[in-house]
Amino acid sequence: MKNTRVALLDSIYQVLDQHEHERTDIWLNGLASVGKTSIAFTVAEKMKAAKRLAATFFFSHKQRRGAAAVIPTIAYQLALTFPCIRDDIVRAIKTEKMLLPPTKSRRDQMRELVIDPLGTLRFCQETPYAIVVDALDECFEAVSLITLLTDALSGPDLSIIHLIFTSRPGTQICAAMPESAKEISLHWR
Repeated sequence: MKNTRVALLDSIYQVLDQHEHERTDIWLNGLASVGKTSIAFTVAEKMKAAKRLAATFFFSHKQRRGAAAVIPTIAYQLALTFPCIRDDIVRAIKTEKMLLPPTKSRRDQMRELVIDPLGTLRFCQETPYAIVVDALDECFEAVSLITLLTDALSGPDLSIIHLIFTSRPGTQICAAMPESAKEISLHWR
């Protein structure tokens, strides 16, 4: 099983490396307790060590089920990862004081906290980065979140940010994934 996991991790890194000049989505899916979160964490750690991790968000079936914290968390991590856009994110929050409450439109949050700042980053970033979102099936709003992230980060004026999703297999999540997403299914226990 260890060799299987190593091969799986290698295939994920290979997909990311092959798409150095274009954005790609990876959907890692499998039944409960097959190690999706462990793999997501390992990928995130390796990307961080290679200075290619933009942000992570790990849903939890007990505490983190709603999508309200996703965009602010990603924005916060982007500000830490890319100091050159930190001021843009802080300025957006200061200018629009109602940008962070959970009642604010996620599309507005995405545009002002993530997309606009990332638009300035493309001039100083050469290496593609990744955002890891784990346990999407635990999120009440998984379908709208997938659509929001994949659509928003596909803009031609943005740096390349790969998206890596994990979830249990499910019809709604499967239907929401872009057709171009690389699907990797885990089948061991």
